[in-house]
Amino acid sequence: MKLIYDEIAERLNAEPVVLLDVHRTTLAGEGRYEGHKERPTTAPALLLALHGEAVFRFGGSPPIRLTPGCASLGGFDRTLTIDVAAGGFSYVIFHFEPVVAERLGGLHWREVAQLYSPHSVELTGLIEQLCRISPVPGQLEQLHKQTLFYQLLHEVLESARRYHNSQSSSVVEQAIAYMHARCDEALTLDALAEMFGMKPKYFSYLFHKFTGIRPIPYLIRYRMNRARELILYSELSIREIAAQVGYYDPYYFSRLFKKYMGMSPSAIRELPR
Repeated sequence: MKLIYDEIAERLNAEPVVLLDVHRTTLAGEGRYEGHKERPTTAPALLLALHGEAVFRFGGSPPIRLTPGCASLGGFDRTLTIDVAAGGFSYVIFHFEPVVAERLGGLHWREVAQLYSPHSVELTGLIEQLCRISPVPGQLEQLHKQTLFYQLLHEVLESARRYHNSQSSSVVEQAIAYMHARCDEALTLDALAEMFGMKPKYFSYLFHKFTGIRPIPYLIRYRMNRARELILYSELSIREIAAQVGYYDPYYFSRLFKKYMGMSPSAIRELPR
């Protein structure tokens, strides 16, 4: 399953782009800017929010709320209005186009992708360098700009990946804690995914990414390990232990236990403690 930063990286690898210009802009607060309301944009762009808050409305796409650390990419041949919150909004925009001009009209660069890319020291430094050398003419200077722009694109996508992984890790940790606490309940993949506002397939993908195992097999293994502890160190009956780990059919529990542990519950109970 490809994530947005992987899709963008794949597109850039397949379709090299060239930097056209760089602009740093500040918009006054509580205003609407309609420079592209009637006249569509003429190039796709990477836009990085620096200060404040604004809502970008690209024609035909859901509104995008940008605050520091947020970025948007694409937006070619789209109408655009900008609603700025109180306090104003500052951003830097990098217009670019594919090296093969015929590919500009494709759907890829018309789409608007939103990324959360917290500004690192490296990213901030690249922004400052590009803003500083942008007006300087010359072929070597253009090569320098192009090199820095690709470094900037990489840092934005890498930052988005780091943030995504940190958030995903937290979700998986919460899911594991929930499964441990509620292992006696009838937990399903659909129910677990819904808790975190995800589709089951994507939730299962994230869980496997961080644990190396899918959610339900993880839950079963945890239940079997917990049952083994109870069999060895408690006086509960096999029926009671089965219920404590979410199985109300002791015969089904016994079969599953033997499959995972290699021994039946009664055989485990006879082991020396």
